[in-house]
Amino acid sequence: MKHYPLILLCWLAFISLTAQVIITPISSPESLIACGEAGDYTVNVTNADNNGYGNVVFTLGLPQGMEYVGGSLRGNALEYDLSDPRAPQFIFPGLPGLSLVTIEFQTLINCAFDNRDVVRYSLVAGGNTYSAQEQPLANFFLPEVVITNVDNPVLNLAVNGVGQRTFTIIQSTPDAYLDTIFLVNTYDADMASLGANIGTLVGSGLRSDTIRISGADLPGGDNQFNFGDTLRITEQVQLLACAQANSAVGVFWRCGSDICQSTQVNTLITQGVGSPDLRITNTTGFPDQVTASNPSLVGGGFCDTVRLSYRLQNLGEENAQGAGAVYDLTVGLGLNNNLFSFSEPVDPDIFPNWEILARINGQAVSLGVYQYPVANPLLGYNLNFTSQNTDPDGVGGLADVDGDGFFDDLPIGASFELEVLIVYDPYQSEACSYLSGYPNNGGAETNLRLGYHYFDQCTNVRQYWYSVSDPGINVVSLFTHRSVTYNVNLEESNLFPGQVTNLEIRPDGAWNSPCGATDSIVLEIILPDGLAATGNAYGPGQFSGIVEQVGDTIRLASTERGTFTQAWGLSVTPDCSTAILDTTINLSFLYFCAPDCGPVRRIDCAEIPIDFVAQCEACATGIDTREFEAERQSFGWTNSTHTQRVDPILDPTINLKAAINYDSVVFRLAGVYRDDGPFDSLFARVSYLGMNPSFADPTLAHFIPLGSTMTYYRADGSVYTCTDAPVISSFDPGLVKHQMTAKLESFFGAGSCLDGLQRQAGDSLVFQLYTLVSDNTPRRALPLPELRGELYLSRQGVVTRCNEYLDQFFLEEVIPNCNLAYAVQEHYGCEEIYFNNNAIANPGHIYDGDQFPNEVRTIVDVSEVRIFLEGNWLITTGSSDLLANGSFDENDAVSPGAPFVTIPLADPQVAYDGTFTIFTYQNPGDWPNGDLVIGGSNPAHNIRFRAIPGCEVPINRPFIQRMETDMIRYLNAPPAYRDTITSVHEIANKTHLSPQADLLLASPQEFIPNSDTVSWEIRLSNTTSYGNADKLVRNGWLAVETEPNVQLYAITDLTDPGNPVSYPLLNYSDGSNYWITIDSLSAFASRNFRIEGLYTECRRQELLVRYGKRFCEQENWLGLR
Repeated sequence: MKHYPLILLCWLAFISLTAQVIITPISSPESLIACGEAGDYTVNVTNADNNGYGNVVFTLGLPQGMEYVGGSLRGNALEYDLSDPRAPQFIFPGLPGLSLVTIEFQTLINCAFDNRDVVRYSLVAGGNTYSAQEQPLANFFLPEVVITNVDNPVLNLAVNGVGQRTFTIIQSTPDAYLDTIFLVNTYDADMASLGANIGTLVGSGLRSDTIRISGADLPGGDNQFNFGDTLRITEQVQLLACAQANSAVGVFWRCGSDICQSTQVNTLITQGVGSPDLRITNTTGFPDQVTASNPSLVGGGFCDTVRLSYRLQNLGEENAQGAGAVYDLTVGLGLNNNLFSFSEPVDPDIFPNWEILARINGQAVSLGVYQYPVANPLLGYNLNFTSQNTDPDGVGGLADVDGDGFFDDLPIGASFELEVLIVYDPYQSEACSYLSGYPNNGGAETNLRLGYHYFDQCTNVRQYWYSVSDPGINVVSLFTHRSVTYNVNLEESNLFPGQVTNLEIRPDGAWNSPCGATDSIVLEIILPDGLAATGNAYGPGQFSGIVEQVGDTIRLASTERGTFTQAWGLSVTPDCSTAILDTTINLSFLYFCAPDCGPVRRIDCAEIPIDFVAQCEACATGIDTREFEAERQSFGWTNSTHTQRVDPILDPTINLKAAINYDSVVFRLAGVYRDDGPFDSLFARVSYLGMNPSFADPTLAHFIPLGSTMTYYRADGSVYTCTDAPVISSFDPGLVKHQMTAKLESFFGAGSCLDGLQRQAGDSLVFQLYTLVSDNTPRRALPLPELRGELYLSRQGVVTRCNEYLDQFFLEEVIPNCNLAYAVQEHYGCEEIYFNNNAIANPGHIYDGDQFPNEVRTIVDVSEVRIFLEGNWLITTGSSDLLANGSFDENDAVSPGAPFVTIPLADPQVAYDGTFTIFTYQNPGDWPNGDLVIGGSNPAHNIRFRAIPGCEVPINRPFIQRMETDMIRYLNAPPAYRDTITSVHEIANKTHLSPQADLLLASPQEFIPNSDTVSWEIRLSNTTSYGNADKLVRNGWLAVETEPNVQLYAITDLTDPGNPVSYPLLNYSDGSNYWITIDSLSAFASRNFRIEGLYTECRRQELLVRYGKRFCEQENWLGLR
């Protein structure tokens, strides 16, 4: 024992040689917890000098995030200056020589602590500074606040709907004590947070709220959030708009004066997915649409009320109550079948004959006349439920879903019955108006046509008018009274005294009324000047003949037979007893149902000028015109294979009295010389009035003279032929009259073919003027007005003529072009789309009644067709064909000379330029055996094919379609008039809608490298909302891309918690990326996945998860980080 003092003295002696004061750290905590218990430090201070020191200041230097605990100092020192908690100063009142003193103190750390720095000690004694430092703190821990058990991470709400999202907050760090929790909720503009069940709102920003949870709100009653404490927080949220809204919850905490932030953030989705599907079904009991389309079977009309019943159902889908509801419903009751054609005023007087009543559940509901505020208003009577402030049908029908006070909404699965009563009074409209009473076009078929207009939850307008092709027999025919026009034909237009001919009247229209099939109809004819009836007549149905005649007014009686198939006829003779001042015929029908159902109605009144010439005076001298006719010279084929040419002699059904632009037409005049002359100054003239239909200019000529011939027949039998007389074309703007005048006298001049010939009575001639039809032709086939021809003499300005003849000749325009004829359409998902209206057609020829029966005309030579579809498309192999649509005969039947021909086409060449997929069809020369034929009432060559959309096709907006056609047009014309062009047509009427899905990824918590398993929760939801049954997202897969320091080892499907499914990980790229296939995802369905792995480094890592789908043979990525 004695040796110890000696050793100590020696040691002190040694120290005194090197330093006077020594600072020696003795003990320090192994670990500290932020916001937890304080840690104890012990330090020895040794004075090795013989001299003592007084009032020595000892300073602590604490690292970032560590603070001295005031009052914790023990030992020989006193607290001196605590103004800086990271650098407190202590004071030793006395530090004797050769002494050792010990001090103890405590520190706390907060969330800013970093253990890379150390605790430092220093003091000043005898003018010298002495220092020492601790080793870095081996371990420290931050409190871990975890958000777990999130209910409804994807919250399905209707727009303006309110829902709850509940989650749990756990403090999972032992010995950590928190006194305040801050919950920060950030959200998109399309949603709102309505508060939580606990805490105090302390801050509200543009798109964020902050809630403070402290004091009594904390569990345990100690005003602290300790290890193992749990908070269950429920927040209320409201979806404000139709788009998906994202929100995030962040957790902050405070211990003492320090505020710290957690790394935990959960991304949450609030959405409303739904699609209303309003169906209207006629429940009246009609067995089929044929019955509903026959007014005589529907009933009603002149005397009876029509009673109809309908069921309205919402067969849509939704994932939240109200998301698929029909809002602000209006039911339209349209009274004709082309309601989009006119913008009529909202005035019930435009339907003077009709009264419509409506009942729901036996109770009358008010009707209004209303137009929807859109570009094409929907006309008619309307049930506007936005004024229905009481429930008309009880539970299960109309409801007030949006809370606006009106029962004008229809939830998913709800339905109601609507009864419609229709009363018709034909005598409320004026004579000569249509039976339907509709003012402009007669309503054609006067149908009761139902439609609807409403809003979905996104305030998108949904409206539709049912057609006869829709299921449910929603279109009911009340009257068929098509706009009647009359084709009036006088069999002979050049009439001589005593000659009898037929006046034929063929109405172009139809009636079909609620009355029976034997309804009486009377055709009233008021003959023009110059014609008189002879007493014979014919007509359709049960024809009664002439039932009344007063002067020029004749009435013919028959029965109604629906669409007219037979003509009415009356034999007439020229009346030379009076001057011919007006050649207009007046026509009308007198109609009634039955003798006890009111007086007759006069309908379909028309005044129609007819062309005829009454040759009432014989020609005594000069040149007597005996014949005039016009004939087409350009002929086609009698069969679609182009093996037999048209021969008018062999086939008398060929119509030579019509032509298209650039056809050759000959005008033929025949005459004979009368009496003794003089016979010189001979002229021939063809005249006609300018046509003024659409696309024709009446001031421009319809014919271009090309040449002429004249054959002269002497009375002695000699025959002479001359060619190319001078022809002068002229136009009289006052009369809108065109003339082609040939100077035939030039043939008798010196050196001409008839030089020196002496003309005499009995000589005759035939003059033929050859012309080319100009490009000034009407779209619709129409006769040339006042087409007249005559031979005459003109000497010294005095014209001598005998007889002028009329003829009838039709002109029609042909302009072959490519044409894409698609209405507005929507296509869904991966369905194959049929492109069946890519036509090379003549836009004019579709209007006529076929002027060329049993004749095929080759008009255009097509070399190549290119069809452009926006985006990337896959052709369906073997789906291409060519529909060649040719002529029809006079009975609208397919002509044996030019039938519908369907020809398979080879698959087109396909190219993709990054914007468009181009399908190229090249004509091998047999489309079909002569390219495009123009010769029927609806001629076209239609290239049809099927294609599947790819991932680059625009979604939710119309995609562009373009057609380009290289062609030579007007093959019927001389080469100089042919036209080599590329015809182009572009539209954007089709829209592709793709199934949609959302991916929700929840972040992991803190971890210990190479030890803790880290997991991510993923929710995959099908958010497809279009109104089609096929919403399935097919062939899906997940791809996980990680950084090198993240090692994954499992992906598990937890959709069914009781039956988890593990997927094998398939590597791609550099080996740190993985993917799995997950098959299909049903409509409005969700699937939950967990990804598990290890972190191998103590720093923040990132993980990228992508959801993809094998979409229509193309890859489509949807990714969220």
